[in-house]
Amino acid sequence: MQPNSANKDFQSAGGKQVSCLILLCPSSLRGCSNITDVGVCLLARQCPRLRQLCVLDCSAVGAVALQTVRRCCRHCAIEHNNMTFY
Repeated sequence: MQPNSANKDFQSAGGKQVSCLILLCPSSLRGCSNITDVGVCLLARQCPRLRQLCVLDCSAVGAVALQTVRRCCRHCAIEHNNMTFY
């Protein structure tokens, strides 16, 4: 992996949009239909000190993304309604 490849992946996967969302609303993406597993995984990897994340009613966010948040952001409280992640 090249040194900047993670940043390139972040940018190509909507990283700018995720960054803007975090700046505007640091913990809640509730109801956002544009956020996906890829964006949440990248967010978790880029923000390991994240303390709270609300992805209620985000239909494109699945268990894989929530597991990544749990693994990368050990002190993060996750609000979700994904029945496969409990």
